[in-house]
Amino acid sequence: MSNITDLIGQTIVKITNDKFSIDFYTESGKHYIMGHDQNCCEYVELEDICGNLQGLIGSPVHDAFIKTNTDSGEYLDKGSGENYQWTFYTIVTMFETVTLRWYGEADCYSIDVDFDEIKWKDEWRNIQ
Repeated sequence: MSNITDLIGQTIVKITNDKFSIDFYTESGKHYIMGHDQNCCEYVELEDICGNLQGLIGSPVHDAFIKTNTDSGEYLDKGSGENYQWTFYTIVTMFETVTLRWYGEADCYSIDVDFDEIKWKDEWRNIQ
C-alpha cells in the first residue's frame, strides 16, 4: 500500500480524474490511483477540488499530506446510524497547491479513501 507522501520529490506528468478516482502518472513511470472501492450501503466521492489540478503537472511535488475529520478518532454521526467522513488530500508544488476534498458515508463499512501505486502487472491483470 502506498501513501500520498510517495509523491514527494516526483514530477507528475499526467492526471486524469472523475468523481470516484484520480490517476497520477509520474515522470519516473509510476502510476498512482486515489479512490475508493464502493461496497453495498456506502458512498464515497470526490466532492471538491480547490486549486488547479492540472497545475500540478511539470513541477516536482514539495509536500503532500492527508487530513480527515476522523483524526480525532471519531466519525461524525448523522443521527441515522450512518457515519460520514471528510478526507482532504493536499499536494504542493512550486507553482500550485491543490486540496482534494473527498466525502464518504456508510452504516458500517469503511469509507476511507485509498492511495495506491498501480504496478504494470496489476494493470495487465485487470485487462485480462
